[in-house]
Amino acid sequence: MRVTQEQMRENRRRILTEASRLFREKGYEAVGVAEVMKAAGLTHGGFYGHFASKEDLLAHAIAHAAAEKTSSGAGLPAFLAAYLSPLTGMTPPVAVRWPPSRRMSASDRRPRAPP
Repeated sequence: MRVTQEQMRENRRRILTEASRLFREKGYEAVGVAEVMKAAGLTHGGFYGHFASKEDLLAHAIAHAAAEKTSSGAGLPAFLAAYLSPLTGMTPPVAVRWPPSRRMSASDRRPRAPP
């Protein structure tokens, strides 16, 4: 039985949604292609009709999640906070000091001339 273009798009959306969820819950290394496909309700064999590799899936899953989360008009910080905190309990840092061993001086903040 041939799959319609609409069904193929829906299958891809389900794969991306489940991959994004599983990668956040368990981590990229702990999740296999077969697990993603099973969670999406599809067979493992259909994976390569949608993606070239697991790495390709990861890149598309991140883009898919970003598109879903930022469609409300929120920026990147809001996306990262929403993407990381619900399942992992992680919260984005309020400020990052670099290098960690010292505070930035005024000369560190000034743009440098190209060599």
